[in-house]
Amino acid sequence: MKRSLCGVTKKHYMENRIQIEGTGIPIVLVHGMGGPKIWSPVVEKLKEKFMVIVPTFPGFLIEDGKIDYSDGLYVDFLIQVREFLNIEKWNVVGISMGGRTAINYGLREKNHISSLTLIDSIGVGYMSPILSLPLIKKVFPALIKGILANKVNRNKLAKQDFVNHDGAACKNCISWFNNLVGNKTVRSNFAEIISCVGIPQKKWQTKLNKLDMPSQILWASDDKTAPVQWGEWLNKKIPRSEFKVLNGYKHMAILERPDFFIDLIVDFATSKSYVHNSK
Repeated sequence: MKRSLCGVTKKHYMENRIQIEGTGIPIVLVHGMGGPKIWSPVVEKLKEKFMVIVPTFPGFLIEDGKIDYSDGLYVDFLIQVREFLNIEKWNVVGISMGGRTAINYGLREKNHISSLTLIDSIGVGYMSPILSLPLIKKVFPALIKGILANKVNRNKLAKQDFVNHDGAACKNCISWFNNLVGNKTVRSNFAEIISCVGIPQKKWQTKLNKLDMPSQILWASDDKTAPVQWGEWLNKKIPRSEFKVLNGYKHMAILERPDFFIDLIVDFATSKSYVHNSK
């Protein structure tokens, strides 16, 4: 059953999928394919200085049912979150697919963004070379669903390019990834989403110069899911961007080095932001 984001249950719908911690200048953390738990290591520190907003995007909850993913759907949802919370401007931080969403949101809502932080964003190139083949996109979701149906495969995928060490961060990553895609409906959504977000955003070639808000781009040097060259490219295309690299880490470096990201997010959002004003 497909669900609408609007309607008489909108208040209940939004309240059940928005985590808010702390008070002060608003900062929204936009999650990637791993879901909102990716932000767990940074929320406790950020909430000391900010009102931290962590929305769960459509398709990542069992009760969402089957969704029809599009980049526009996620931008629309983020707009609805801001309006629902009666926030005029906020700092936007996006990781991986969340970086892709944050960029697309910025292209539509730049007047509502105080600062933009992108962490290992996808959307610049193909996440897998096979996605560049014309006929693959039709069968790719079924292929991913089949792979993810097997727990052994899920474990391998979670470890492949996410963290360096087989320690607590890795075990947590595997645990929540298994919980996320263990459900058949969420797994189906996941497969459909990744087949869409795994390909480049062609419009970025000519439109990123419109992102004229203060921006910082943070990247892990050994990321294979989103190579560091993608971050360099974004830095060249986005006018007021700063680029910083964390050496020796992979795509989910935030799990192993949250301090690196916390310090940069706090410093940047504090220095570039504004005094919070609601509508």
